[in-house]
Amino acid sequence: SPTTCMATLNTMRAILKDARMREQAGAIRATLKQLHRDVELVVERVGKLDTHFNQARADLDGIGVAAERAGKRAARLDNFDFEEIAPETDVPPRVVPLEKP
Repeated sequence: SPTTCMATLNTMRAILKDARMREQAGAIRATLKQLHRDVELVVERVGKLDTHFNQARADLDGIGVAAERAGKRAARLDNFDFEEIAPETDVPPRVVPLEKP
C-alpha cells in the first residue's frame, strides 16, 4: 500500500540521515581534537614569547642602569680639573723604547 511504502521510505531517510550525522560527528570530533592541539601550541608559544619579552625587558633595564652609571662617571671626569695634578719631576718616565729587530 502507498502508506506503508511512504512509511518505509521515511524510515530509510531517517536511518540514512542518522548515519550521515554520525559520520559528520566523527569528523567534527577529529577536527576538534586537532583544533585543541593547535590552541595548546599557541598557548605554549605565547608563554615562551612572554618569557623572552621579560628577559629582554630585564636586559634593557640593565643597559639603562649601566648607561646611567657611565653617564655619571663621564660627568665626574668632565668636571675633574686635570691642571691640579702636577707630574712628578723626580721620577723618570716609565716608557720603554721599542727596538727594531
